[in-house]
Amino acid sequence: MFRPDPKPEKKPKVTQFKAIQRRKSKKPMDISTPKKKPVKTVNKRLIDECDKLFSIIVRQSGMNDMGINKCYTCGYPDYWSNLECGHFLSRRHFTTRWDFNNARPQCTNCNVGLSGNIEIYEKKLKTEIGGQVVDELKNKARKRFTYDLRDILLNLKQIAKCG
Repeated sequence: MFRPDPKPEKKPKVTQFKAIQRRKSKKPMDISTPKKKPVKTVNKRLIDECDKLFSIIVRQSGMNDMGINKCYTCGYPDYWSNLECGHFLSRRHFTTRWDFNNARPQCTNCNVGLSGNIEIYEKKLKTEIGGQVVDELKNKARKRFTYDLRDILLNLKQIAKCG
């Protein structure tokens, strides 16, 4: 019987050989040096500070002596620190980001799960502050942000001391 020769082994092509050599020559990653954290700019720090202070003021507004407040949209009662600062118009609009007409305390379910529960939020806001003020708020959101963050922070600190 005639048996064909077994298939000869394929030699790696030159390009495959070079790729293998490159992989072998790579140095292992140095774990000892920690990665550098990105440096926060002055504006980012001011924004974070304004956000934190504004959120505390909004969540504490309307709370009782025991620190219980209600979600603006669903009425769920909870301790003020468990609630979130829900914005009617997104925080990306800096002209209304720290506007007290634009923010109310909300539970996590309404603020995150229901994306702010905007339909109910708008109805309640229109009955509370009026439809004209809500329309002015929407127009204000379209305008360019020209305020000084330091002034906003100082105003928020004064409000926090008085409240």
